[in-house]
Amino acid sequence: MLKTIKVVAAVIRDGGQVFATQRGYGDYKDWWEFPGGKIEPGESPQQALVREIREELAAEVEVGPFIITVEYDYPKFHLSMDCFWCTVKEGHLQLLEHEAAKWLPLGDLRQVAWLPADVLVVEEIERQTEAETQARRPEMLTLQRAKELNATMVTEDHLIVHALNVSYAMGAMARHFGEDPEHWEAIGMLHDYDYQQYPEEHLKHTEKPLLEAGVDPADVRAILSHGWGICTDVEPQTDLEKSLFTVDELTGIIQACARMRPAGIKDLEVKSFMKKFKDKRFAAKCDRELILKGCEMLGMDVKDVAAICIEGMRPHAEELGIAGTAEA
Repeated sequence: MLKTIKVVAAVIRDGGQVFATQRGYGDYKDWWEFPGGKIEPGESPQQALVREIREELAAEVEVGPFIITVEYDYPKFHLSMDCFWCTVKEGHLQLLEHEAAKWLPLGDLRQVAWLPADVLVVEEIERQTEAETQARRPEMLTLQRAKELNATMVTEDHLIVHALNVSYAMGAMARHFGEDPEHWEAIGMLHDYDYQQYPEEHLKHTEKPLLEAGVDPADVRAILSHGWGICTDVEPQTDLEKSLFTVDELTGIIQACARMRPAGIKDLEVKSFMKKFKDKRFAAKCDRELILKGCEMLGMDVKDVAAICIEGMRPHAEELGIAGTAEA
């Protein structure tokens, strides 16, 4: 049975980096480890850690949260190692026993050859760091949250219907690209957030309040991008952004087409849409040039984008007011 050696290790952190030391002696010379050492009789792990860092690195540390206890079998002994986050509270780290040392970014800890037991510590640090990142990351915008936010600024019926048109079209575009339909629908729902209140300053009153409301910066950027070249300089880059830029105007023509048909959108075909699309006098306020520009960015023909949007809007004909008065 292997003898158990009880030790402690300090993961000394300074912002987004941690301190690693290189052994200069023994069987594992030149391997890297977190500094620390044996727990003496009568010491707590925290007390042992403060003493060990003072002896090895000539600095005083403040011992923070517990990280992990590593249990590892080396050839000649079993190591039980309690690891803690630490910060330097007095002095400067000086190498009194180790061969070398370096600060390593939390996102790139594996650039050195760690001792086998310390590899387990690295894995736990990586897990905790990812959890911290996820906790700081805003939650993905949901359709329900988008509707709640939109309702605080948009009350006019025609603007609500437009938001729904774009939302359902965006859901269909998401399915085309293999993305999350609800997320894309949420972006569509919220895209004209400030238009009713600030029609002459559209998208100038969107970024700050939505960020303060906890909307992901990437989602806010997507919303701003639909005004590219009109009222913002945020160029669409992703499929989501390019789709929003395109369907914003496109859905207006689809809606106008559906409203003049007895069966509404229920039997609207792409060829009928294209006839009206080519007639610039029809739904003249819908900018065809912007639609074509968006289709070019997407690498798609306008008739194909229109077909996707029509299919996305068709199941919601009653809600959108384009169900017509006759059966299809």
